Amino acid sequence: MKYTPGILREVLHSLIRKLGETLEQFVRRPGRDFTRPWTLSFETVISLLLTMSENSMGKALIRRFKNREGTPSASALVQQREKLLPSAMETLFQRFTACLRPTRRFQGYRLLAADGSDLKSAAYPGDPASYRPGTARQHGWNLWHLNALYDLQNGIYTDVIVQKEREKMRKRPYVPWWTVRSFPARSSF
Repeated sequence: MKYTPGILREVLHSLIRKLGETLEQFVRRPGRDFTRPWTLSFETVISLLLTMSENSMGKALIRRFKNREGTPSASALVQQREKLLPSAMETLFQRFTACLRPTRRFQGYRLLAADGSDLKSAAYPGDPASYRPGTARQHGWNLWHLNALYDLQNGIYTDVIVQKEREKMRKRPYVPWWTVRSFPARSSF
């Protein structure tokens, strides 16, 4: 099956709606979070997080709500985002990549490559596992390490693990996948 951007977008939106049907699994306070009819619903928050690109939250909200009256503030988005558990995005990613059904193989094997990158975010000293103090001429920042698993034959990311800088696996970044993920028979790293 050829995956056009429109088909992929619809698959993604369908999966977000399905997550919303069981949102109790993905919020910090089940029975309380995302129960009232807010403009920033569970599905809207996830969709915004995925489509913000390099824009600020304010610009993303203006673009999404077309700057009409009642456009939520960036602060409202932050408050709603805080209600989500990381498992919401992890589950969405896992379900989305599972829908792609990679079929291409190399001599019967699925070739997977692991690579890591560091991600810098705004300073939050309250998280010592990722916070890095700055120097005399620099502000502090938080540092995260992203390990991505990429299917070489099919051109898709199959898994991702984000770790705080001081908690990351320094040697062999693919080791966490061996211990927490299952792989199809005949996978090669």
